[in-house]
Amino acid sequence: MSYRLSRLMAIGLVLSVIICGLVMGQRPATGQTRPRVKLKSSPKSLLMAHAFTTGKLPEPMRLPPGNVDRQAETLAIAVSKGDESSTAALYAAILAAGYGVRDRDGSVLQTTERGQGMIFEASQLAATAKLYGDAYGVMLSHLASAFTRSVPAFKDLPLDTGILEGIRTAAKSNHPAVRFWGRFIVELGRNADVPFDLTSNVDPTKTRLDAIQVALILNRLAGDLAVLEKPEQAQLERPVRFAHANFKAHGEMQSAQSSCGGSEVGDLILDPNALASTTLFGFLASRVGGRVATYGKVAGIANIVLTVFKFIVSYAALQVEITMDADELVRTKDTKPGERRTLSATLKMDSGNWQKINCLRPFLNLAGLDVDLPENGPLSGVKVEWIFVRGGDSRGWIGQVQDLFGDGFGYGDGIAFFDALPGADRSPNKQYTNDKGESQIYVVGVPQEQDLSRRKLFDSYKAAGVRVDVQLKPMRIKDTQQGISTIMDIVGNAFSFLTGDPVGGGVGTVTETLYRSNWYASQPFYFPVKDWEPCTGQWQGSITYTTTLKEKGSAESMVVKQTWNDDYYYEARATLDGKKDSNGAPMARVEAHASLVKDRTSTGKGVCYRTSRQLQELHGKDTVHTTGFSISLNPRTRQYSVSAPTTIVNGSGTYTVTSDVKGTCNNPYNKNLNQSTPEKNHKLSPEGPSVDGKGTIDPAQPDEISGTNTVTIPTNKGGERTVTITWNLVRCRG
Repeated sequence: MSYRLSRLMAIGLVLSVIICGLVMGQRPATGQTRPRVKLKSSPKSLLMAHAFTTGKLPEPMRLPPGNVDRQAETLAIAVSKGDESSTAALYAAILAAGYGVRDRDGSVLQTTERGQGMIFEASQLAATAKLYGDAYGVMLSHLASAFTRSVPAFKDLPLDTGILEGIRTAAKSNHPAVRFWGRFIVELGRNADVPFDLTSNVDPTKTRLDAIQVALILNRLAGDLAVLEKPEQAQLERPVRFAHANFKAHGEMQSAQSSCGGSEVGDLILDPNALASTTLFGFLASRVGGRVATYGKVAGIANIVLTVFKFIVSYAALQVEITMDADELVRTKDTKPGERRTLSATLKMDSGNWQKINCLRPFLNLAGLDVDLPENGPLSGVKVEWIFVRGGDSRGWIGQVQDLFGDGFGYGDGIAFFDALPGADRSPNKQYTNDKGESQIYVVGVPQEQDLSRRKLFDSYKAAGVRVDVQLKPMRIKDTQQGISTIMDIVGNAFSFLTGDPVGGGVGTVTETLYRSNWYASQPFYFPVKDWEPCTGQWQGSITYTTTLKEKGSAESMVVKQTWNDDYYYEARATLDGKKDSNGAPMARVEAHASLVKDRTSTGKGVCYRTSRQLQELHGKDTVHTTGFSISLNPRTRQYSVSAPTTIVNGSGTYTVTSDVKGTCNNPYNKNLNQSTPEKNHKLSPEGPSVDGKGTIDPAQPDEISGTNTVTIPTNKGGERTVTITWNLVRCRG
């Protein structure tokens, strides 16, 4: 009993630490030589990192046609594609939102006359694009709590709802740049991998802002706070500066003399009048009001927000590479653990050619962050946390309690688990990089719940995935010097509050919290796990369903001659691997693709007439998992029937119309027409007569069925529609 009680107390301590961690921060997914599997960067990540790695921004994209809302929507779509033009689209969006973009030589490009009066550093723009390509994001609630938990002026302030209110206000503004700012942030959410609409009811705890949204929000929030803190800045001693091309002002020339330039929010204010006239977060004035003035003696609250923005940007220089020393992990067939493979995560800093990124370290030092990171090179002694994003025990700490009282299997629903290397801390969330910036951990196949080694089995490949969360500043004290540094960090923050400098303490507390939290997660690394399933009569193999439509012909009347040439193709290929859903129904993975071409022409008759062509071209594909099929067998007659699973495909493409005026026409309003319209979400269905696969079981091969069946019917336009089902299946019986 005492042993179990001590274990329960230990788990209670673990739960306390976990809960504390959730409050402080949120996580943003031997033997013979084997192939080394490596996490490869996605095309989106590589393309949007190009400006950061080369140290050169592309030319901004030309603004698309249409009103402000349409422009914001078009540029957000272009950015979300993550292709070679996405960074140029982001550049254009930053300019359209009324910001100036300052290059490394101090020159500023601004294209909007009625702007917001603030500047984006070119290095920050490139870093933001890279983080967006890396799928960096943070929950709105977490972003807000980083301030409300640490800055006295923000205590009990509903910052998350206030930010939403500011975005919605901006999206309805009559000010073109402000409206673009709000609409662009909204459209980025609508085009996210998991779409959300910031203009409707959203849950801040479930709303994941991307790197661009975070950058725009923090930059504008810092500007509003600067206006609130020093309203006298709104009175200019010089005229408003505006240019459609690069320019250098006196202050910027001085800033350019240093490769780093200024580091406070005042250095980012281009036009105080424009900034003061476009404030968005009105709740700050009503909820914070005059209290801000009492916090500005040393570092201003605006600089706290700016520090957090620069902190996030600093992660753009962090690179994480994950590899595994094999091409797959194999589970055993008995109750012993399966194969053991080594996962390696290598961390390094590479700021490319952007000197401004290198300047962040001393800036963060001044703000209260004791950051000891190399300019470029491996990150040693950094804490990382290994996390399963797929294939691990989903029960979490609840599973530990269940296992403690004997109610659990020990591994839950996981197919793999972590095991620390000899000499390392046993916990996956307490691993540290070595001198080469590398952290290693074993991944092991979970043993089977029951011994399957004497049963007839079939292969069942499953997927597992891991990531590492990075804590740039370790909490543990390795030596006296670091111990003093850590103590001074804590004492320094406390001393700031006690001596009447709560903002100085606020900066330190917020940024220390951020760096000591895992605010960066690597891209997920996925690998196959070879598993085993007992044979219980499952069918395995493939079922393919195709339907085609071909119609070609012509018709003529007294006034017009018409032709048509239509071609439609649909195919759904279902793969059965023996898996079943939670209700025991067999599952199939269906890969479907379809294409449609409708080509119509018409030629009028008469003195004045038109020749026209309408061409519609659509294509699409989709993959689904479904139980919507059947394989039935009559044991008495040995006859069977197979129905195919299908799905409707969303097609996209173009609809093009060309129409030319011919003959002798005196009407000046008769014009030629050449128009192409994009189409999307066009439903392409497996339309056709009902067709099943039918046959009789061969007694010599009772567990194998195959065949094909085709039905063709005529259409009312002189064409034909053909439907074919093909099946090739094997039954696995134990």
